[in-house]
Amino acid sequence: MKRKKKRVFRLIVFQVSRNQSNSSPLAQMYAAETIFNALRTGTMVNETTVKVAALLLGEYGNLIADKPYSSYVSTFSLSFAFFFTQIKTKL
Repeated sequence: MKRKKKRVFRLIVFQVSRNQSNSSPLAQMYAAETIFNALRTGTMVNETTVKVAALLLGEYGNLIADKPYSSYVSTFSLSFAFFFTQIKTKL
């Protein structure tokens, strides 16, 4: 079961990164803003969401950094808070 979860996660991340890297800056901004709002409101936040958010906000967070609610500091602190509260240490 763990192998299937890892495979599904890798497929999700691959598709998200491929689709966003080949899309327009407006679509990249929309993706970053949508995932930021999902983290901010706490809707459907799980391990995969946090990892995809780290990918999207790391690559395209600069596109939404000029908005008042999503500065660099708030994006980092939100991602940092979810990273350590959602992901368990795996042995």
